[in-house]
Amino acid sequence: MSVVKRHSLAAAGLVCLAVVCPGHLSAQARGRPNADTPRLLIGTFRSASADTRIGVDGAEALRARVQRESRPDELWVVPRDAMNEFLVQSGFNPDSALSLDDLKLLAQKFRADAMIDGVVTKTATGVELNARYILPSNLALVQPLPTIQAPTLEQAARQLERHLTEVQKSLLDFRRCSNALAAKQYGEAQAAARQGIARFPSSTLSRLCLMDAYAREQQPTDSIIDAAEAVLRIDSTSALALMNLSAAFEERHDTTNAIDGMLRLVAVRPDLRPDVIQKLGKMNRPKLALPLVARSLAENPADAALLRQRWLLLLADHQWKEALVAGDELVRADTSSATADYFTRSIAAASSDSQPTLAADLATTAITRFPKDASLWALAAQTQRKAGRPADAVGSVRQALALDASTENAWPLLILAQIELGQPDSAIVSARLAVARGVDRATITRILDLPLTTTAKRANETKSRESWLELLGRAFAVDSIVPSANAKYFIALGAFYVGMDALQNSVAAKRCDDARLAEDMWATAAIYAPQGAQAGPQQKEAAAKILTATGQYADAVAQAKRTLCKGKR
Repeated sequence: MSVVKRHSLAAAGLVCLAVVCPGHLSAQARGRPNADTPRLLIGTFRSASADTRIGVDGAEALRARVQRESRPDELWVVPRDAMNEFLVQSGFNPDSALSLDDLKLLAQKFRADAMIDGVVTKTATGVELNARYILPSNLALVQPLPTIQAPTLEQAARQLERHLTEVQKSLLDFRRCSNALAAKQYGEAQAAARQGIARFPSSTLSRLCLMDAYAREQQPTDSIIDAAEAVLRIDSTSALALMNLSAAFEERHDTTNAIDGMLRLVAVRPDLRPDVIQKLGKMNRPKLALPLVARSLAENPADAALLRQRWLLLLADHQWKEALVAGDELVRADTSSATADYFTRSIAAASSDSQPTLAADLATTAITRFPKDASLWALAAQTQRKAGRPADAVGSVRQALALDASTENAWPLLILAQIELGQPDSAIVSARLAVARGVDRATITRILDLPLTTTAKRANETKSRESWLELLGRAFAVDSIVPSANAKYFIALGAFYVGMDALQNSVAAKRCDDARLAEDMWATAAIYAPQGAQAGPQQKEAAAKILTATGQYADAVAQAKRTLCKGKR
């Protein structure tokens, strides 16, 4: 940017703006821009105090200074009157301090290549001016300008204009870099960017273009990280640098630094929270995502999408109680959220939080709302069983099977509930049906071990032949459905004790039938004990004792049979 001789703004002991001071016409007041002249829009600055006028005066002071020091054919500053006319036509007050998005629209209206956004603060010694040079083509293309402290706005504007001159020196190199990128000429783009940095060492624009060239050329992530960090050393709030930094760390599988970059990014770009929240969720970092959701909900407390995100993140973080409360808030705000999936997740949360009664109540609500959903009926049965309501569980799982006989886990659940209800024979019948429908045999085997173990324990307590016969019958039934070493062990165990009772009774009552029963039972025990021994170490030890005992008493059984059954068929 060409600079003409600087002039003092003091006249007759007063400081006035160059555009209104008589006899001090700006360079731009004496000419007009060419068609290709760069255009700069300086918006009304914001004020850090209640005095909004200082923002208007600060911006106008800078406009006047740049207009005075720049030839109109090299840099044209959009006049304040022209901007105010358009603002009024658009429904704004004159000299409005605009948001960046509105400032961008204003810049586009006047075909401005760049715009200045700033904040003016009154200090004890004068004023402080913080400003940024921004390209309307992309609001993330920002060149921060140094913080200026001066006794007056005019002196602050004079200092800031000198820095603008330095920025303008590197702008042509940035344009060359951008054009080379568009043409996929990455080497030329990098050369132009480095020239811009050499021309203006504090240039963030040239560094951003260099970083972009590295990324598009798919250079190693270290190069991209170095370029992004070089930008951030000058402008710690650069969204483009933070985006590329976190992406490069993520590509390098450096999760810690990638997340740090994302969190720094949303601090300067709150509008990117949804994207970062989603990414943190996928990275299984719900604890880091939840504060971001909380900030968004503080701004939009009734937003159903945010309420759902909070609920899902709390579930992912295993904060069960908080998740249940959040889920309730979600369905109150949006009744359509009470889907089958909502109930499934909420029931699981209540179960995980050791609230079986609540889980069962939620399941009851779910099957009332979705009576044709077989999986919800099965889930209801599961929660009812855990809540100590096996009879209700049997009814619910039967409904699930009536709706869909292939409902996952329904048959095992039915068998378990019947066992808990003290209906082992019904459980065995259900097991036979389950196997016929293709349910996993190993699962059924494990479940049916329960009634066999229970029956054996009861028989050992009662020592009655009837109890051992009950075990024997159930073990045979189970082994006919799902053959296993454990079922065969229980067959051997039951047969042995029935035989022992029959032998003892044959001696006391002198009955042939008991002698024959003892012989048959011990023959059965001898057949099944070796197979049952394969069920485990304890079974192996017990089977050995059974075989030893039957061998020891074999002669006694034979003698009892010869004596008591003589002449009997």
